[in-house]
Parts: sequence; C-alpha cells; structure tokens
Amino acid sequence: MKRIVPCCLALFFSSLPVSSAPADNSSFPYGEAPSEYVCSYAPTVQAGLFATPETMLGSWAMLAAVDKDIDEGHLPEFLTSANMVYGVGTAALGDLLGMSGNCGGGCDQLNGYCFALRFVDKQGPEYMIFQSVNISAATNSIDVYMAGGGAGAYPIGCNHFWEPEAVRSGKKPLVDWSKNIENFAGSGGESPCEQYFAKFSDITTEYSVTYGGETYDAKETLIDACEFATQSGFNRQNFPESNKGSTTEVEVVPVSCPRYLTQVTGLRLQPAIEKTIYGTETAVLPLESLTVDHFSKGIVLKPPTSIGTTQMQDCQIPSSGYCNKPKGLNSKFYIPFYQASILASPTGPAFRMPPVKSTYCEQHENPPSFCTWDPANPTPQGGEACNASESACASCGSGSRWCTCDGGTATCKKSEATSGGKPAPPPVPAPPRNTSSSYCKQNPGASYCSWDHGESSGGDYCNTKEHCFGSCYSASAQWCLCEDGKAVCVDKTK
Repeated sequence: MKRIVPCCLALFFSSLPVSSAPADNSSFPYGEAPSEYVCSYAPTVQAGLFATPETMLGSWAMLAAVDKDIDEGHLPEFLTSANMVYGVGTAALGDLLGMSGNCGGGCDQLNGYCFALRFVDKQGPEYMIFQSVNISAATNSIDVYMAGGGAGAYPIGCNHFWEPEAVRSGKKPLVDWSKNIENFAGSGGESPCEQYFAKFSDITTEYSVTYGGETYDAKETLIDACEFATQSGFNRQNFPESNKGSTTEVEVVPVSCPRYLTQVTGLRLQPAIEKTIYGTETAVLPLESLTVDHFSKGIVLKPPTSIGTTQMQDCQIPSSGYCNKPKGLNSKFYIPFYQASILASPTGPAFRMPPVKSTYCEQHENPPSFCTWDPANPTPQGGEACNASESACASCGSGSRWCTCDGGTATCKKSEATSGGKPAPPPVPAPPRNTSSSYCKQNPGASYCSWDHGESSGGDYCNTKEHCFGSCYSASAQWCLCEDGKAVCVDKTK
C-alpha cells in the first residue's frame, strides 16, 4: 500500500493523475457499488460484521469523498478541502428538530439525514458535513465516529476487529478501547495516537479495500485517520466545553447529503423524504444552496439550549446497519441498495448477506434451494411456481431472495434471472376472486401478497399493498384478503 502522510493527504488526492481513478465513480470507495440490500440481524461479534474503517473522520475515503464532491459541484463554493471535513455518527437532535417519541438521543428515523456544522472560533477545519448513522448519544449532541473516540463499556467490537490475534490467543488486547484519546497528550516522544494505540503493534486486522488500483489496509487507515483527527483538533477536545471555559459553539443546519459521503456510508435518502426531517416541518436545505449566513439561522443553540460534540469508536455495527428497523422504514426512506450502512467483515467490505439461522434448514436435510422474502429466518415462500428455479424466484418480485441451506443456516442472495434451470413462469392471468386457500384457513382475516392464486404469502416485506405492487411486483403478483377460508385476490389494475 502507498503510505499517506496525514498532513499531505489533500495534496496526495489532488495530485492523482486522472487516469488513476475509475471512470465509473459508483465503485468508490469499496471497489464496487452495492448490488443488494445487505444488513445484519445479529450483534457485531456474532454476525462477524463491524463498522467500516472508511467511515472514521479523516480516513482516506472521507477525505477523497470531499474532493470528489467538490470536483463534481455537489458542494457550495465556500466549502473546501482545507476548511471542511466529513463525519458520521449520531445526531442526537430529535428534541431540537421537533421529532415526537424518544428521539432526543438519536433515533433510526434520523439515520440518513445530513447536517452542516460550523465550529465557531475553532482552529483548523471550521466546517463539517455530518451524516447520522447511529443512535444513543447525549441529548442535543453530535457524536462523531473517529479513531480513538472511545468505546466506553462496549470495547468487544474493536477487540475482535482490530486485534483478532490477541482475541484468538486469549491474550488481553493492548489497546484500551474503552478510553477516549482526548485524554492522551503523548509522552516520551510518542504522539497521542501512538500512545493510545500502543504504537499500533497489536493491530492485526486483515481488512483492506482496493479502489482505483490502490489497496488501503485498515491499519494504515487507522493510523492516518487518527493523525488527521489529532492535527485538525477534532480528537483533542469536544465542542463546546462549557465546563472548561470554552467559548466554541456548534451551529447546525439540516442539509441534503453529498453524493460521495453517502457512498462511504451506504445510506442515501429518497429525494421526497430528504426535503424535511421525518415527522416534522423542519426543512432540509439543498446543500448546494448553503451559505455562511444560514448558520446563524440554524437550529437554536444559544443558552439554555446548546449543541455539543462527543466522540466515539466502538467498531460495532451502527444502528443503520441492522435489518430490524421500524416497520417499513428501509423501503420508505432509502434508495435501493443504499438502505443500510455498508459493513465490514474481518477481511473487507460486506456486499453479500452472511449466512443466517434458518428453522427450515435445521428441520430438513439437504433441501433444494428455495425462494423467500424473509431473510431473517429464511423459509420457502411463494408457492411451487416461485420455487421452481432462481429465475422463477426472480420473476416473483424484486424483493425475492434465492437461498441455499448449509446445515442449520441459509445463504441468500438477490434472485436473478439465469440461463440455466427451469425458466421463469409466464404471467399468470387473474384467478377467480374467491379461491380456496390453505393460507387463509390458517390466517383468517389476513391481507397479503401472493404469486400463486392466494395459496401462500410473500413474506413480511412484501405483505403491504405498496410493496406488493411496488418493489415486489411481477406480472403474477396479486393482493389478497382472507374471507371465510378463501382468498379474495385482485391484480394491480383493480
């Protein structure tokens, strides 16, 4: 890997020859664009998935994303790579934004939204474009994900991702991830980063990313991100520090998200959703229209209410990386394939769903592959027609997945039309309105999506009329109601 000195990062990216960058920037920064909705149903260590190193403030990817958004005109002219950085974490601003429910410390409904921050009187970068990807932080704060930010009571994710050899050998990790680098001043010729990370000697992760012909090892990403955060003043203090007499204020303006920041995180809101903060009348300003004057008109932050920043690095799957969001949130909020934070496996970014526990696979020995709409506990759905082949499964709706059992787990992928196997069935004409249905006999009063005349259900995701005739739609899809053991089904035109 090409070693990048933090002070020279901006110069490095600006000096790259044009030919070194891929023509299609959709592969930035992980070497490929997401091709399916990938998320986790299990905790970090159990799932073997973590937050990506690229989302740390000051990582090579975050710095490059700024340059790419500037080059393509996604940012206002007053924001430059010299006065602004990108950051992610938790926007614990629900109360100030007028959101209902328990959102004061951040909530899933805020994940994907971006905020322009100005640090008044701060030395170094004055501005930050911040995207909320997580929950649980101090009320009225911005909790920034950065190297050495501290894991508090939950260091297990960092132990497993960054120091796997120590974990495997049963040794105590050298880095105390629970602590915050803000309290490390450096000593004996060591920088704060070298002191906090024990000279990085125990960092043995195998994670790396290859983009534009260059390989970026996670250890080097961690070193560079930490040094950048130190030199830029972000991991040396929080803002404001009223208890220490600091006069620094944080001014906040909700803005639309820049393209390349969303490619680093994996979250991209639907344009209609991004116009206002969910469930409120708080407007979201188009980022290109942002001016310096907007900050003084942003969220109220004068006493008795002020907005501060905190730091964290727990390496855990952020809340936006889990599949079990509030019902309907993913499909309603996000652009397809940018519906969840991109996650890290121990060796690289995760672009495929990991195997998940399946009751069906546990109960059947070497069963054939099958079609499902339930990736949490995969089981055959859609009836005989949809389970005939992967192509048939694909024809039963874009929300379908083709699964293969391996012991008690199932590995599922987005179903695609293939040249082999039984071809997808032709469009099915509308069946009679009243059809005897074993599903309805077991689920009286249910309403659901079906591709086999109401005999079986399409799964939780497809079982809303919006999804049945939207992302799950195919020519044979119908919306059915159970009445007296019969399925009353209509097609999309009814």
